[in-house]
Amino acid sequence: MGSRFATTAESPLASQTKDAVSSLDIDGGSIESDTIYGKNFDGIPARVLQTPVSVKLNAKPASFPLVVYRALLAARSMNIPLWKVLPGLI
Repeated sequence: MGSRFATTAESPLASQTKDAVSSLDIDGGSIESDTIYGKNFDGIPARVLQTPVSVKLNAKPASFPLVVYRALLAARSMNIPLWKVLPGLI
């Protein structure tokens, strides 16, 4: 989800997360360099805010079984059919 959409009133994100994304005062300013790019959360490349947790999770590539597990959990939580998730894992 893009930053502009993530911070809208309609977004399901917690207000603290919205504030962190839109704040201009995160360690000197919320700019592109305050983010990291990786694919270790669910196997799909994404840019995320740089936090101690995101740095740790992106320090080394996630194992394929872990990526599959996370993708299936995310799909289940969003009621996405399995057949739509599988092509993205290949």
